[in-house]
Amino acid sequence: MFWGCFSKVGLGPLVALEGSMNAEKYIELLRTTLIPELAAAGRPMTFMQDNAPCHTANLVQAFMAQNDIETLDWPPQSPDMNPIENLWAIIKARRQKKFGLPKSKNEIIEQIFAIWEAIEPELVEKLADSANKRVHAVLKLKGKVSKY
Repeated sequence: MFWGCFSKVGLGPLVALEGSMNAEKYIELLRTTLIPELAAAGRPMTFMQDNAPCHTANLVQAFMAQNDIETLDWPPQSPDMNPIENLWAIIKARRQKKFGLPKSKNEIIEQIFAIWEAIEPELVEKLADSANKRVHAVLKLKGKVSKY
């Protein structure tokens, strides 16, 4: 599993994750990866994450509040709001097309990192620009699945 982030100004870090994610591991990921990224942005940003249990745990919510990490309220059944899902789909398709079946876990990790580093800035900007449209579409549909 991987964790990554991006904004209109470009790709953020990509992290290869071992094992399953829980609240404690997620907080450590946020502490070491997201907080420095938000600080480097130099301007307020809203962080998007879905309703995965590790994201909604009270411990994580308290960490977010303590660190002034603004998040978007996420309606149930709306994973389509986050443009990172489109980026993951693009990465998966590009990896399959370029490399085919991986021979090992390390090989797939290397391939994903190579593809991440080659993502075009125009694609990142386009996906980031779609965030407002996604939010408005889901609000209009009262939290139901939109075309995104």
